[in-house]
Amino acid sequence: MIKIDLLPEESERAKKGFGLPDNLIVTVCYAAIAAAVSLNFILWAALIFKNVQYRQYWAAFSDLKPQMEKADILRTDIRDAEANRNTIRQLTASRLIWARKLSKVSEYLPRGMWLTNLVFNDGKLNLIGNVISEKGQDAGLIRAFLNQLAGDRYFSEGLSALELDSITKKEIKGFEASEFVISGEADAKK
Repeated sequence: MIKIDLLPEESERAKKGFGLPDNLIVTVCYAAIAAAVSLNFILWAALIFKNVQYRQYWAAFSDLKPQMEKADILRTDIRDAEANRNTIRQLTASRLIWARKLSKVSEYLPRGMWLTNLVFNDGKLNLIGNVISEKGQDAGLIRAFLNQLAGDRYFSEGLSALELDSITKKEIKGFEASEFVISGEADAKK
């Protein structure tokens, strides 16, 4: 039998798959499929590994969460303590030194004069007292006392507008006395 091929050579080449042997094409296809499957397995393994890592990190985070909450509470407490400390420093720096002021009041208080009330409220100081003098010099003693206090730098520090508000005559156990009120204002900067 004679085989006659009437087709041109070009179609013969197309039949053979670009001039490559059939088994080579099949091998390349199998290799491509094997590579895709291998890549799929590698990606799945990486995904499983990352999932395990994620769960480990989440477990570690869950273990640390109560400690982080305690740390946040401590941070808040520290901030509050620092704010309180700063407030105390400001108050300490701007406070009136009462021990020294009271010592000066006691030092300048003349014989026959005594205080019945000392009030410091809302930045206002009131010294209320009585005086008895032998020769009716009550007003002079009160003025001298006021001038000594106003002239003393330790007493007047932090205070302004120290003045005599009133003098009232009254009788105390049969003696004529004068009740006085001296007032002052705390400085605005203090």
